[in-house]
Amino acid sequence: MKKFRDYFIVGGISTFILSVLFVYFGIYPFGTNTVLTGDLYTQVSALFYHLWDTIRGGGSLLVDYTSGAGENFFGIFAYYLVSPINLIVLLFKRNDIYLVISLVVALKIILSSITCLYSLKYIFKKDNLMFVPLSLLYAFSGYTLVCYQITSWMDVVYMFPLIVVGLKKLIDEDKPIMYGVTLFLTICFSFYLSYIMIIFIFLLAFIYIKNNVEKKDKNFMYKNFKRSNCYNCNFSNSNFNFATFRGAHFKTCSFMNGTFEGTEFIGTNLKNSKFKNSKFKNAIFEGANLDGADFKEAIFENTIFLGCKLEKARNFNKELEGVRIFDEMPVMELSVELKAALEDFMENIFVKNSRIFDTKDGGINTLTLMILLENFSESELIQGFDKIKSKIDRDFYTISYIIRMIKKELV
Repeated sequence: MKKFRDYFIVGGISTFILSVLFVYFGIYPFGTNTVLTGDLYTQVSALFYHLWDTIRGGGSLLVDYTSGAGENFFGIFAYYLVSPINLIVLLFKRNDIYLVISLVVALKIILSSITCLYSLKYIFKKDNLMFVPLSLLYAFSGYTLVCYQITSWMDVVYMFPLIVVGLKKLIDEDKPIMYGVTLFLTICFSFYLSYIMIIFIFLLAFIYIKNNVEKKDKNFMYKNFKRSNCYNCNFSNSNFNFATFRGAHFKTCSFMNGTFEGTEFIGTNLKNSKFKNSKFKNAIFEGANLDGADFKEAIFENTIFLGCKLEKARNFNKELEGVRIFDEMPVMELSVELKAALEDFMENIFVKNSRIFDTKDGGINTLTLMILLENFSESELIQGFDKIKSKIDRDFYTISYIIRMIKKELV
């Protein structure tokens, strides 16, 4: 339930705001007033009655005999009423439809806040308390307060965040289904506003691709790419020293002529990415997807590959000098003193959150300890843990940070 907590919060706040407004103005179901005004009163509300008569009264969507000599009602239905949310009026009595329309408007506003929150969470790949008020501001925007009079125009508001997510999936992950489905549904719900939205989406896609594809000649030293997504991006000639790519997706990217000293690729998806002429020193690839990754003329110095399927990597030779390959986590016998020092060290919340000393199943990451013991004696490591425990007061992401801290204390 924690996963959906923020959605319940933003939906609950939206409902509360609308309830307060409905109570204050005596709007149904807290009174006999309605939100019907302007076009919603003079134009759209009558169509809801006609929809009720057509579906529950035995009429036809194709021909409307109550208008002149008869006309095609399907075009009107497709323009104003095709959204499934509008169909809730069919659950009520005909005499209550003008009241129920208020619920239709309210439901679309609440849904807009929820879809906006989902979009923000997906795009930024994190939970942020500010996403809740931002989602509320989106749902109760000036557009919403003015254009709710044409209920079909409200469908674009709650669908647009989903289209943005679909667009990102299309560009970043080459997954077109969500974008295609959400765009198709939006066009069906409100084809009049969809053409305006499509122009905006085109501009949004252009800006996104321009800002994300060309990233060459950049300095990403110490950068935290944890759970980031970047596809078909050009990082040529860039510096990634001491950066971390834990749980990141960087498919079909170009890292040509890049430098990777102390860089960690933990559970990283690097499928079809290019590392031609790149330099790796003290780098770690743990459980990384290297299918189709090209290491042509790459230079390795003390680089570790743990649990990686290297047979599908291109231009990679397991016998290369400077490469160490492990199929499983190294087996180590830890002394009682070292184990106790490590457990005490991991009581520091920043050390614990770094996840460099434990494995997915909660065990000790012996690869990390192996690397540390290659840089320090056991007594130095125990002493180092004790000295830096109280001095680590911020987030860090790589083993190289611990090595630098201990070396500084042992000087």
